[in-house]
Amino acid sequence: MEVELIDIGKKFERHFVFRGVTHSFKTGDKTAILGGNGSGKSTLLKIISGSMTSTEGELIIHDQGKAVKVEDYMRRVAFAGPYTDLIDEYNLEEIVEFTSKFRTWRNGMSNVDVIEATRLQKVSKRPLANYSSGMRQRVRLALAILADTPVLLLDEPTSNLDERAIQWFRRLLEANVDGRILFIGSNDEAYETELCTGEISLRK
Repeated sequence: MEVELIDIGKKFERHFVFRGVTHSFKTGDKTAILGGNGSGKSTLLKIISGSMTSTEGELIIHDQGKAVKVEDYMRRVAFAGPYTDLIDEYNLEEIVEFTSKFRTWRNGMSNVDVIEATRLQKVSKRPLANYSSGMRQRVRLALAILADTPVLLLDEPTSNLDERAIQWFRRLLEANVDGRILFIGSNDEAYETELCTGEISLRK
């Protein structure tokens, strides 16, 4: 798969948060999108995911040389950020089951495998509303990283994670990044983007 950004810009009200972003990505590319708060990195990630339109420029997707419509592309994208909604009434088992209705898991994993990968099995029947912010972030990350999608976007993935959970995240991502296009939005935390080999800087 190939994802191409051509002269992408995004404006809110009268002001552009960024302009002129041009870049192409192919399977195996791992790109950090770097910038501080308000730099537009989350916005750019959403544009790359197809869930937000740009003010100017174009997002072009090809798969094996054939053009892919944005609505079809979005089904091939997994996204996680600290603001990604979870269904609070569901417990972990239920959110994994729900997600599996429209996603398959990598490497033939079962729902039980995904639950075990979160390391939250002991609280798998507790409503997500009762999870700590760090536990909720683990759920978001596992659902995205373990989804069998060719494109993976993670925005500030270590938000709300303690050191032990950061190590869990790094191991999980490293084991599940092959054969994908990876984007990681970060405030320039080296431990978040250590797998990345390219970058787009939105630093002001």
